[in-house]
Amino acid sequence: MSKRKVSSIADIVRRRLDANPPRSNDPREIFNGKLCAMCNKTYVPVRYFAKRKSYPYCNPCHAAHQREWRKANPLSPEARRKDNCRSYAGVYLRRGKIKREPCKVCGSHKSQMHHPDYDKPLEVEWMCRPCHLLEHHIERNRAAK
Repeated sequence: MSKRKVSSIADIVRRRLDANPPRSNDPREIFNGKLCAMCNKTYVPVRYFAKRKSYPYCNPCHAAHQREWRKANPLSPEARRKDNCRSYAGVYLRRGKIKREPCKVCGSHKSQMHHPDYDKPLEVEWMCRPCHLLEHHIERNRAAK
């Protein structure tokens, strides 16, 4: 998985033409999509995450990269338990079995799930982001003392 350094725009165009020759002589067709950093094929970027506008890999290369990363960086048992709890609660939320409520502290309608006990995945407290961060900060200070 070595990444090549691109020296110029002409090099980018050359790589794209080598990977996927255009069907017509229209120069705009060359730039429809992005170039995968692993396989050098053009792909149409799919936006999975709100913060990231695009990803440097096509879907098959991204999946292979994630599989390798997960093998090299396995979750600890505690992290796996928390992840399973959040996932379980998220499924129930999407299915409508858990209803989103306003923040229990300030009443904001933009609330997140907070799990006071990860052994009970469906017992959640609803908090807005600032109140949720404050709650975790208080819990960390309480545990440190």
